[in-house]
Amino acid sequence: LRDRIFKLDAEIELLSSKAKSSQDKLAQLRYLKRSAPKFALRDAFESQLRIVDRAGGGIATLANFEEVKSSIDEILAKEVAIAVTVTGQRADDLRSAILKELTRLGLPTTSGAPSGKSVDLKIVVGSKYSVTQRKAEFFDVNWTVASKLIDRSGKELSTKVHEVTGGYVDKTQAERLSFGELQTKIPAGVARQVDDYLMGR
Repeated sequence: LRDRIFKLDAEIELLSSKAKSSQDKLAQLRYLKRSAPKFALRDAFESQLRIVDRAGGGIATLANFEEVKSSIDEILAKEVAIAVTVTGQRADDLRSAILKELTRLGLPTTSGAPSGKSVDLKIVVGSKYSVTQRKAEFFDVNWTVASKLIDRSGKELSTKVHEVTGGYVDKTQAERLSFGELQTKIPAGVARQVDDYLMGR
């Protein structure tokens, strides 16, 4: 248990050091967010140590979770800007749903580059919709949404493809019903893609 705690302390210290030395706000956010779960794991190990150690002593740490959390909140509130662009079928509706989900998770979004700084992370989404008639009064729908994460330099960080397919007996309802499914699937998927990148998963 002591070895595990010491190892976590070293990992937390390394991530904290990288965050402090980085000039890139997005990189700072990534390092700090990756350190946060390690505090919870450390607390769990220390609780076990207090039980099994006859002296009942724990291991003091110099790292402070509240300071890390405060730094994350400050970066999200004031420093990092995330832009979302969507093209293709139902682009406006899809963008609105994605923005809503990102906001719900506390991720700051903007319609463009904020005054005095550029966008730190761009989410570029392309929506393609097709419907084919398989036979009389039966239509196959295929809706493909590709989402890319791009950093300030233009480097592509992550790409994910989301699909919704299905068969419908009414062509008029096919787009509406399939988009309803899309709205429940894609925004959460894009938000998870951003979180996976920040957490290094």
